[in-house]
Amino acid sequence: MKKVIINQYRFLGDIIFIEPIFRYFHNKGHQVIVPVDTEYLWLQQYIPYVQFIDKATFPYNYEGVEQANDGNIHLPLRFAHPLYRGYDDLHYGDDRKNWMRDKYLYLGFDEYFWRTIQWERNRINEEMLFILKCRAGKITGPYNLINQHFGGTHEKVEIIPDNDLPNVYMSKVDDFTLLDWAMVIEQAANIYVVDSSIVWLIEVLKTKAEQIHIYPRMPFLPNVDHLNGYLTKNWIRHDETS
Repeated sequence: MKKVIINQYRFLGDIIFIEPIFRYFHNKGHQVIVPVDTEYLWLQQYIPYVQFIDKATFPYNYEGVEQANDGNIHLPLRFAHPLYRGYDDLHYGDDRKNWMRDKYLYLGFDEYFWRTIQWERNRINEEMLFILKCRAGKITGPYNLINQHFGGTHEKVEIIPDNDLPNVYMSKVDDFTLLDWAMVIEQAANIYVVDSSIVWLIEVLKTKAEQIHIYPRMPFLPNVDHLNGYLTKNWIRHDETS
C-alpha cells in the first residue's frame, strides 16, 4: 500500500468534483491523503475513506509539482489543466471549459468519470435541514430552491423566480454543510442557482425539479459556456445578452 497525496486543498467544488479519483485509489488499496483548508475538514464525515488533513499542519509543496522522492504517489491536481495542456508554467489560461475535465484527463481517466461522485449522506441532518428550511417556514407543497451565492458566499447574484411558488434560499446554516442540502435539492419543484459547486450536486442527485435555472457569475463571467458538456439535465441558461 502506498500513500496517495493529492494536492487540491481548495475549492469546495473542485474537491467534490474529484471524489471518484479519491475512491479509485482507495479501491486500489492505497491510503488517500488530501490536505485541505481548515474550512473543508468537515468533508471527513462524508468521505470517510479519505484522510483529510488540515493544510496548515501538513508541510508540502502546494504551489508546485516537485515533491520529495519518498515512494509515495503525488498528484498535483491543482495544476492538472496547465500540466495536461502543456503550458509553459502552472498558471491557468482562459480555457475555462477544460479546467475541471482536465483533472481526469491528466490521469488518463474518462472525462465523464466525475458523474459517479458519491458521498455518505447524513440522512438525519438532511431531514433536519429540510424541516428547518421548509416545514418551519410553513412550506408544505412545491417550492423553488434558490442559491444566489458563489465564491464561498462572498459573491452574490440576484435571482428572482418567474412563478408564485414559495422560495427556499440556500445559505450557511450552523451545524449543517453543503452536502446536507441534498434532500432539499432533490425535493424542489424548481431550482434557480448561480454557477457554483452546487452544480455538481444537482447533476448527480435524483432531482425532481421540472426546471433547473442557472445564472452566470456576474459581473465576472457573462455566461456559462464553460459548462458545456457538463450539464445533462433540463437546465435553463440565463446568460447575459448584449
